[in-house]
Amino acid sequence: MIVLKGSFEHLKIIEKSSIALGTFDGVHLGHQSIISRAVEEAHKRHLKSVVFTFTEPVFTYFNQRSKNYLITSENVKTEIIKNLNVDYLVYVELNYKFLSLSPDDFLKYLKSNFNVQVIVCGFNYTFGNKAAGDVNFLKENAQKYGIDSIIVDEIEVDKQKVSSSIIRQYLSKGNVELANNLLGYNYYLKGIVTRGKRLASRLGFATANIYIEKNLCLKNGVYLTVTKLGEKYYPSISNVGYNPTFNEVLRVCETHILDFSEDIYNKDIKVEFKKYLRNEIKFNSLEELKRQIKNDVKIARNYFRL
Repeated sequence: MIVLKGSFEHLKIIEKSSIALGTFDGVHLGHQSIISRAVEEAHKRHLKSVVFTFTEPVFTYFNQRSKNYLITSENVKTEIIKNLNVDYLVYVELNYKFLSLSPDDFLKYLKSNFNVQVIVCGFNYTFGNKAAGDVNFLKENAQKYGIDSIIVDEIEVDKQKVSSSIIRQYLSKGNVELANNLLGYNYYLKGIVTRGKRLASRLGFATANIYIEKNLCLKNGVYLTVTKLGEKYYPSISNVGYNPTFNEVLRVCETHILDFSEDIYNKDIKVEFKKYLRNEIKFNSLEELKRQIKNDVKIARNYFRL
């Protein structure tokens, strides 16, 4: 998969394309169905498949003070889309000029810059200045530019609508099991293990630390997780937050891998979230913290039947 990123005027693909449009925050089951349909159409029509999205949700562009909004960081979003066998992933940097395009000018832009033959989007997709364009506008106007349009219906899982807003609500409350059901995969964080203050090691519980996007909607706290290193998965327990006991200012995911002692600094890991365990707590002493970690590990061992 080729990733293109930049200002909208400079992003171009010469080959004829089938394009999936959306913010795709979370790349949940509904998003996956849209992208998979665009890939399917590309194969049928001998086109290149393209996912057209943004470096940030439009909501956060207009609400710069928004907190805990994102479902997935860019590196995770990119990986999930790559695994859907997409040829091109296009990240547009939002700016006033792009957001001011009329719906008609947006369609012209897609035709001229991406040689679009077919557009695939969700039932509630909007585009153009002040979101004036919708799927009805698309169906009525795309043919003017020789573009077919395919609208993908809403998806439900266990009678629950699949939507980014519902998934955000679940993750913000720590309900990762419900979120995972709608995502179609275990929610995960990914990054390079960095060296911390090694305080956890001194307590007898070494952690692999990855710094994470501050604006992720995942609730801070302790989770039962599984950690992927290379091609292997290991049972683990992870604390997400700012580590109130040590007054940390950067948001970090600290993961203790059970029965594991290898040095994995500077290595890539993937931490998948299975179940919320408890809130972050500020402890009065290191001994109190150690007792709590021991109890957390005991619960994790029972959960993973170790």
